[in-house]
Amino acid sequence: MLPVTVKLNRHIVVIVIGIHIAGLYRSANSKIDGQVQNMDMIFFTDFQRAVSGTVVNHNIVKIRRIFLPDVALKDEVLETLLQQIEEAEVSVEYLSAGEHMTDGALQISCLHPYAKKVPEDRNDSSLVLRLSQGDFQMLLTGDLEKSGEDWLVEQARPATQNPLRCTILDAGHHGASNATGEALLDLAQPGVVLISCGKNNRYGHPAPETLQRLEERGIRWYSTAEVGAIQVQVGKKKVKIKQYIQN
Repeated sequence: MLPVTVKLNRHIVVIVIGIHIAGLYRSANSKIDGQVQNMDMIFFTDFQRAVSGTVVNHNIVKIRRIFLPDVALKDEVLETLLQQIEEAEVSVEYLSAGEHMTDGALQISCLHPYAKKVPEDRNDSSLVLRLSQGDFQMLLTGDLEKSGEDWLVEQARPATQNPLRCTILDAGHHGASNATGEALLDLAQPGVVLISCGKNNRYGHPAPETLQRLEERGIRWYSTAEVGAIQVQVGKKKVKIKQYIQN
């Protein structure tokens, strides 16, 4: 899966690997020969067998803190991940809706799941994060599907300040038809939607229905299946999006 890299300023970079992991590092002291060596935070938006062990492996990158969704879910994949985290001697913390953390001007807010949620399936346990810095907001929805999105919308509507409003939305579940629904789009009102999926994937992502919802609302979208790796550069006055493959 090709990454989406978000450069919030000259020191803080967020890498979204597929939709299952988001990592934060400081570029000033984390790179050697262009490779990330130290990761300050890793957020597992959900538990995926294929990527978990690879990222936790300290031979690849040194991680300070790992965050997992605070849900009442116990399965083989999670138990394996927790064992790997313990062996790597990394601090693990659990996040639920309403929790916030700051790093300089960057604020990271957790919007889902609610604490100790009993998820319908692994996708329903997805960690939803909102990154805010100045006038820029990015919403990461992981693998969340319609039922989870409906809960997000229900929680957001009574709020004085809309917590779902964003500059950029990272489409849920690789752009599947049962995610990035109308209610979420109408409340979030993103200017751009990024879709992380492999080229010619067997699921047909992004779904035509999802793309139709975006186009009906005049929302610009980029898919890694078409343009390769994506880099978002957040400046003081504007946001620039760079794509690996130029159309």
